[in-house]
Amino acid sequence: MTVVVNVQWSQLDLFRLKKTLGNMRPVFAGIGTEVLKAVGQNFDVQGAWSRWAPLRPNTIAGRRQGGSSKALQTSGKLRASFRMEAGTSQVSIGSPLKTAMWHHEGRGVAVGGQKWKIVPKHGKALAFPVAQGGVPAGRAAVTAGAFKSYGYKKRSKAFLAGVPMAVVRSVMHPGYPSRPLLPPEWKAAEIATSVAQKFLEMAKGA
Repeated sequence: MTVVVNVQWSQLDLFRLKKTLGNMRPVFAGIGTEVLKAVGQNFDVQGAWSRWAPLRPNTIAGRRQGGSSKALQTSGKLRASFRMEAGTSQVSIGSPLKTAMWHHEGRGVAVGGQKWKIVPKHGKALAFPVAQGGVPAGRAAVTAGAFKSYGYKKRSKAFLAGVPMAVVRSVMHPGYPSRPLLPPEWKAAEIATSVAQKFLEMAKGA
């Protein structure tokens, strides 16, 4: 997994739990399930442990009609990519997507890095929706209908109608602010302790 949080105990604590519970895999699976729930809640509230930076106006302008207005939820692919791998001594929860790491840790200017250049993969220019006042310096917004030759046929007519667009040969991407996707270690430990306690209570009541 690209971005991951590991939950495990010291050898002494693990020995004590195994002595009482026996097979620890269900315990770690239970912890993984609860951490995944916490990840989902983190997306819902846009930062449960550290508030996420709001979306830029141009990002909002570029969203398809009917899409989520929340950060990192244009398609739901990133949120759905998180999974767990539970064993007998630890559980790992994370996402295999490179974009998960970029958003979790931040990338570019926002975290002290550099901008990077984006150029057209097809055609001679980049065309993208912008917010009012968000057209790059020295450029003018033009009508959406002018972009049939710039690979925008996939955009719906409803989406393009009346949307200010910018056309540039290239653009410097400023990067992404850090939006922590996984719980910090203290929160993961808190979840692990709570789950273990429930298993211990069930074992005592059996």
